[in-house]
Amino acid sequence: MTIYFADTSAIAKRYVDEPGSAWVRSWSPKAAGHIVIVSDLLVVEMHSLLARKYRENRISYQDLLLSRETVVAHTIREYIAVNIDQQLLIIASELVGKYVLRVLDAIQLASALRAVTTLGEQMIFVTADRNLSLAAAVEGLAPDDPNLYP
Repeated sequence: MTIYFADTSAIAKRYVDEPGSAWVRSWSPKAAGHIVIVSDLLVVEMHSLLARKYRENRISYQDLLLSRETVVAHTIREYIAVNIDQQLLIIASELVGKYVLRVLDAIQLASALRAVTTLGEQMIFVTADRNLSLAAAVEGLAPDDPNLYP
Protein backbone atom coordinates (compact mmCIF):
# COMPACT_ATOMS: atom_id res chain seq x y z
CA MET A 1 0.00 0.00 0.00
CA THR A 2 1.30 3.41 -1.00
CA ILE A 3 0.03 6.78 0.18
CA TYR A 4 -0.38 9.41 -2.51
CA PHE A 5 -1.17 13.08 -2.16
CA ALA A 6 -2.54 14.17 -5.53
CA ASP A 7 -3.04 17.78 -6.47
CA THR A 8 -5.71 18.64 -9.01
CA SER A 9 -3.30 18.67 -11.97
CA ALA A 10 -2.54 15.03 -11.20
CA ILE A 11 -5.89 13.57 -10.16
CA ALA A 12 -7.58 15.29 -13.12
CA LYS A 13 -5.91 12.66 -15.27
CA ARG A 14 -8.23 10.07 -13.75
CA TYR A 15 -11.20 11.89 -15.31
CA VAL A 16 -9.79 13.36 -18.52
CA ASP A 17 -7.60 11.51 -21.02
CA GLU A 18 -4.16 13.15 -20.99
CA PRO A 19 -0.56 11.99 -20.82
CA GLY A 20 -0.21 10.16 -17.52
CA SER A 21 -3.86 9.13 -17.28
CA ALA A 22 -3.12 5.40 -17.38
CA TRP A 23 -0.60 5.73 -14.56
CA VAL A 24 -2.94 7.80 -12.37
CA ARG A 25 -5.77 5.36 -13.05
CA SER A 26 -3.51 2.49 -11.95
CA TRP A 27 -3.25 3.73 -8.34
CA SER A 28 -6.13 6.15 -7.75
CA PRO A 29 -9.21 3.87 -7.56
CA LYS A 30 -9.96 2.59 -4.07
CA ALA A 31 -9.82 -0.96 -5.44
CA ALA A 32 -6.10 -0.48 -6.17
CA GLY A 33 -5.50 -0.64 -2.42
CA HIS A 34 -3.68 2.65 -1.98
CA ILE A 35 -4.55 5.71 0.07
CA VAL A 36 -5.23 8.84 -1.97
CA ILE A 37 -5.23 12.17 -0.20
CA VAL A 38 -6.46 15.38 -1.79
CA SER A 39 -7.11 18.93 -0.71
CA ASP A 40 -10.63 20.22 -0.08
CA LEU A 41 -9.93 22.32 -3.20
CA LEU A 42 -10.34 19.28 -5.42
CA VAL A 43 -14.05 19.47 -6.22
CA VAL A 44 -14.14 23.17 -7.07
CA GLU A 45 -10.88 23.02 -9.04
CA MET A 46 -12.08 19.97 -10.97
CA HIS A 47 -15.42 21.59 -11.74
CA SER A 48 -13.52 24.60 -13.08
CA LEU A 49 -11.15 22.43 -15.12
CA LEU A 50 -14.03 20.41 -16.58
CA ALA A 51 -15.99 23.58 -17.43
CA ARG A 52 -12.93 24.94 -19.26
CA LYS A 53 -12.53 21.71 -21.22
CA TYR A 54 -16.22 21.89 -22.15
CA ARG A 55 -15.89 25.54 -23.27
CA GLU A 56 -12.90 24.53 -25.41
CA ASN A 57 -14.99 21.70 -26.97
CA ARG A 58 -12.59 19.09 -25.58
CA ILE A 59 -15.36 17.22 -23.74
CA SER A 60 -19.09 16.93 -24.35
CA TYR A 61 -21.76 18.35 -22.08
CA GLN A 62 -22.70 14.80 -21.12
CA ASP A 63 -19.08 14.07 -20.16
CA LEU A 64 -18.96 17.32 -18.18
CA LEU A 65 -21.98 16.33 -16.09
CA LEU A 66 -20.86 12.73 -15.60
CA SER A 67 -17.32 13.73 -14.64
CA ARG A 68 -18.59 16.27 -12.12
CA GLU A 69 -20.75 13.64 -10.44
CA THR A 70 -17.92 11.12 -10.47
CA VAL A 71 -15.42 13.54 -8.92
CA VAL A 72 -17.83 14.32 -6.08
CA ALA A 73 -18.56 10.63 -5.49
CA HIS A 74 -14.87 9.73 -5.46
CA THR A 75 -14.05 12.59 -3.12
CA ILE A 76 -16.66 11.33 -0.67
CA ARG A 77 -15.98 7.58 -0.98
CA GLU A 78 -12.42 7.08 -2.20
CA TYR A 79 -10.22 9.99 -1.19
CA ILE A 80 -9.20 11.51 2.12
CA ALA A 81 -9.72 15.25 1.82
CA VAL A 82 -7.61 17.61 3.92
CA ASN A 83 -9.70 20.33 5.50
CA ILE A 84 -8.82 23.93 4.69
CA ASP A 85 -8.95 26.13 7.77
CA GLN A 86 -7.34 29.36 8.96
CA GLN A 87 -4.19 27.63 10.20
CA LEU A 88 -3.67 25.88 6.86
CA LEU A 89 -4.13 29.19 5.03
CA ILE A 90 -1.46 30.81 7.22
CA ILE A 91 0.95 28.00 6.30
CA ALA A 92 -0.01 28.39 2.65
CA SER A 93 0.69 32.13 2.76
CA GLU A 94 4.15 31.40 4.17
CA LEU A 95 4.74 28.91 1.34
CA VAL A 96 3.71 31.53 -1.23
CA GLY A 97 6.43 33.81 0.06
CA LYS A 98 9.03 31.10 0.47
CA TYR A 99 8.65 29.52 -3.00
CA VAL A 100 6.78 32.21 -5.00
CA LEU A 101 3.91 29.77 -5.54
CA ARG A 102 0.47 30.54 -6.87
CA VAL A 103 -2.18 30.65 -4.15
CA LEU A 104 -3.92 27.37 -4.94
CA ASP A 105 -0.60 25.56 -5.33
CA ALA A 106 0.46 26.80 -1.90
CA ILE A 107 -2.81 25.51 -0.44
CA GLN A 108 -2.18 22.13 -2.11
CA LEU A 109 1.33 21.96 -0.62
CA ALA A 110 0.12 23.06 2.82
CA SER A 111 -2.57 20.36 2.63
CA ALA A 112 0.03 17.71 1.84
CA LEU A 113 2.27 18.87 4.68
CA ARG A 114 -0.69 18.69 7.06
CA ALA A 115 -1.47 15.16 5.85
CA VAL A 116 2.11 14.06 6.55
CA THR A 117 1.96 15.56 10.04
CA THR A 118 -1.49 14.13 10.79
CA LEU A 119 -0.79 10.62 9.50
CA GLY A 120 2.84 10.50 10.56
CA GLU A 121 3.59 8.81 7.24
CA GLN A 122 5.54 9.80 4.17
CA MET A 123 3.69 9.96 0.90
CA ILE A 124 4.25 10.51 -2.77
CA PHE A 125 3.30 14.06 -3.78
CA VAL A 126 1.86 13.81 -7.29
CA THR A 127 1.68 16.97 -9.35
CA ALA A 128 2.12 17.95 -12.98
CA ASP A 129 3.35 21.39 -11.89
CA ARG A 130 7.14 21.69 -11.94
CA ASN A 131 7.40 24.63 -9.51
CA LEU A 132 5.10 22.94 -7.04
CA SER A 133 7.07 19.71 -7.37
CA LEU A 134 10.33 21.51 -6.57
CA ALA A 135 8.79 23.21 -3.52
CA ALA A 136 7.41 19.88 -2.33
CA ALA A 137 10.85 18.28 -2.60
CA VAL A 138 12.45 21.07 -0.57
CA GLU A 139 9.74 20.55 2.07
CA GLY A 140 10.72 16.89 2.34
CA LEU A 141 8.00 15.31 0.23
CA ALA A 142 8.71 12.76 -2.53
CA PRO A 143 7.31 14.34 -5.72
CA ASP A 144 6.29 12.44 -8.82
CA ASP A 145 5.05 13.83 -12.13
CA PRO A 146 2.27 11.95 -13.92
CA ASN A 147 3.41 13.46 -17.22
CA LEU A 148 6.49 11.22 -17.05
CA TYR A 149 4.28 8.16 -17.59
CA PRO A 150 2.54 7.11 -20.82
